[in-house]
Amino acid sequence: MVAGEPSGYASNAGTEFTDASQRAVIAAASSFHQEIRMSTQIKKLNHKLDSLADKAKDGAEKLADKAKDGAEMLADKAAGGAEKLAGKIIDSANDVAHAAAEKARQQTKKAGGKLIKAGEKITKLAK
Repeated sequence: MVAGEPSGYASNAGTEFTDASQRAVIAAASSFHQEIRMSTQIKKLNHKLDSLADKAKDGAEKLADKAKDGAEMLADKAAGGAEKLAGKIIDSANDVAHAAAEKARQQTKKAGGKLIKAGEKITKLAK
């Protein structure tokens, strides 16, 4: 024992050191336990993120397929519409051509009739 110090001081110092060591060990174990929990949570989050990424990829692929199908359907409709329009234009052109031909026949018939009348007049005058 040291002079001037209360009795049992040396044993108290050892107990305080043991208490501090125990607290340090408990703090380290608690910190390690928290790191394990955080690591587990991070793994769970990574798994969820991977799952979400897979779902997003699948959704994007489905959406791309639907867009492709829609574009093909629209292209088919456009082609069908273009064919119908071309058919209508051809029909219209055909109708106009027939009308023009009929008008030409009528005018030719009229002109022929006038020529015949003129020929008859000339024949009468010539007699």
